[in-house]
Amino acid sequence: KASGEHIEKQVKLQQDQQLIEEVLANGCER
Repeated sequence: KASGEHIEKQVKLQQDQQLIEEVLANGCER
């Protein structure tokens, strides 16, 4: 169960990083 929570946190961190990269890319285009 603990390892499952750890994986969920890792996945969420990756998703947040992707969102930030997309926002930065969109900001640079404008």
